[in-house]
This record gives sequence, C-alpha cells and structure tokens, in this order.
Amino acid sequence: MTRQVVPVRPGPVRQLPRPSADGKTPGHPDRYLSPVDPSLVLLREALRNLSLEPEGQRQVLAGTVVPDELALDSDNAVQALPRDVELAGVTFDKEVQASLERLTAMLDAGPDDGLWADQALDIHPAWAEARSLARRLLILLPGGEQPTHGPAVVVD
Repeated sequence: MTRQVVPVRPGPVRQLPRPSADGKTPGHPDRYLSPVDPSLVLLREALRNLSLEPEGQRQVLAGTVVPDELALDSDNAVQALPRDVELAGVTFDKEVQASLERLTAMLDAGPDDGLWADQALDIHPAWAEARSLARRLLILLPGGEQPTHGPAVVVD
C-alpha cells in the first residue's frame, strides 16, 4: 500500500463559538485559529493517525517504521503550532496545553527504548495512553471532532 499525499484546500473560515459565561464550553479566547489553519490541519492528521488502533496505524502508515512515523508526525505538528497560535493571539486552555506537553514527553524516548519496536504498538502502555490522549485532543481542539476509530470519548 502506498501513502498518498492529498493537498488540503482550506474552506471558508468559520468563527468558533465563544465560551459560555458558566465556563462549561471548552474555552477559546476572543480570537480563534480556524479549524483549517495549516498547523491545526497538521496536528489533526497526526492525532487521527495516533488515535487509530495498532492495525489501523500500520495500514495508514504502511511502508514506514510506524512507531517512528507516529512520533515524528506528532512532534512536527506540535512544533509547528506555537507560531500560528501566537500569530492568531490564541491561548489554548490549560487541559489542551498540558495534554500536548504530556503527549510530546510520552513519545520522547531514547532510541534503545522498547517504544520503537513495531510490536510495542500493541503492548507498550505508552502507545495505549498516547492513543487515548490523541482521541481526547481531537475533541478539545478548536473545531473539535469525535475520533472515527476507537472508543467514543466523553469530555466533561
């Protein structure tokens, strides 16, 4: 299976709803990143791949060293985010920031760590936690979406 790169064509920018006065709506500040901004598109793609079960990850990333590719895609997306976030004057809520930092730290293992073996996708607790965290982040990011694979995620 070959990996096909499909260009993303941004649609119209839509304003995301403002947080409610009671604070129950996930908070986003006065200015927003559009769900189609390049950094969010990159992050969403990385999180979608990361949220898949191991067999789905292997199918989507066939022809690559899957654990490496998942970690690199995630890291590249998180690294690209601050510039666009700063330009938009956006501050993510603390849960999103903490989750992104935790995800990055979780996948920052040395080359000799068992995390990088293909079978680790099935058995290493860090990959299970990363999948769960990716599913939650997909909902919490501006323009939140329910992951299409894996268990449904409920945000309090």
